[in-house]
Amino acid sequence: MPSTWLELILINRGSRARFVAAHAGIMVLVTLVGLLGFVGKNVLGYLKRNLYGGLPAQEMVVETKKIDVSIFRVQAPGAKSEIDAESQGHLAEIPGVEALWPIYYARTPVDVEGSFLGQTFGGSVIVQGFDPQWLTSEYPGDALKWQPDQPIPVVLSSQLLAMYNTGYAKSQGLPELSAAAVKNRKFDLLAGSGAKQTSFKCQIVGFSNKVGIAICIPIDAFRAIHEQVTGKMPNPVQVVLNIRDLAQVDSVRQNVEALDLSIQEANPLVQKLVQLEASLQWISLGFLAVIGFLVAIYINLSSNHLFQLKRRDYALCRAMGMSRSRLRALVLFELILLVLLDLLIGFGLAWSVGLALMDHFSPILTQWVGFDFSVQFYPLLWAQLTFLFLALALCLAMPKVWWMTKAPAGDMLVHSR
Repeated sequence: MPSTWLELILINRGSRARFVAAHAGIMVLVTLVGLLGFVGKNVLGYLKRNLYGGLPAQEMVVETKKIDVSIFRVQAPGAKSEIDAESQGHLAEIPGVEALWPIYYARTPVDVEGSFLGQTFGGSVIVQGFDPQWLTSEYPGDALKWQPDQPIPVVLSSQLLAMYNTGYAKSQGLPELSAAAVKNRKFDLLAGSGAKQTSFKCQIVGFSNKVGIAICIPIDAFRAIHEQVTGKMPNPVQVVLNIRDLAQVDSVRQNVEALDLSIQEANPLVQKLVQLEASLQWISLGFLAVIGFLVAIYINLSSNHLFQLKRRDYALCRAMGMSRSRLRALVLFELILLVLLDLLIGFGLAWSVGLALMDHFSPILTQWVGFDFSVQFYPLLWAQLTFLFLALALCLAMPKVWWMTKAPAGDMLVHSR
């Protein structure tokens, strides 16, 4: 009976069902891993991009000295309420600090007025002034550049939209808002009081995880508001440090604390979501270990049945002069080819089912967070899983194939009958 590199001849009817069952088990387990990885990666990635991504690891927000009192974080007794020019100079001199971006908060009463969805809104707000270079990665070019004759570009916190949709909108019986509905909306910013009150046109240009829960505007516009209302620019309350190298983060933190300043901690919502992400990662690793163990069992069964099903062909190959090393390569190639086929089918099923699930549940996420949900392929995820399972198959099969092909050609012919 002829044998080629790509054919699989099922000559042992007793092993055929077990052989097919072994590969069916591999496909089912691979589908589960691919489905959970694909859906989980998309959902966590969506939440991280739009809700709790926060600052990059090489950035930290420095603020005046704070202490924890019960569940609150308050200013330490005797600590300065602002970061003055001297403190900023010391921060800039810390080894490893590449850039320093101050954050200001308005010291004058500020109100907003506008209309949306046929309803008039207004009230007092907190205004934050930031250096546009801080958000260059999110808003490149002149997206945050302000001209005196143009509306002030406003960036809102991504968490603000989720807080509105899940809290205020429900309590007031108002419709949830999406990021697309809010973007480019204009409103009036009223700074000061009495005769000194000045009005500024503003336009929402987008959202960011970095900025505070406030009306966040570029520093040029912030300066213009204060110069017209109070005649002077306040000192910053916070400063963002951009650190040159991740390895220097800990040393920079120590130098900041030595200056009697504090590092701003993430808010409780972000902390809970980060803890949830870490827990899910550990659960995923445990699940992957269990699945890997089960896949190892099925791969072991598959290699046994493959050798039994094609034992006669392998014996003939040895009898006709094929070396042991070449025969071992042939057996491993056929096994890896079959496992690769299982992976392709399993990942294809995972992709299809994952798309259907995310299409069904994405409106819930969009309604809660406010940002459109878009599916990403994550090619690195599929490549890593493929490499993992192929490496597992190869490592498990090599000792067994070596042992099975150890017998002389004559013995293989005798036992293959």
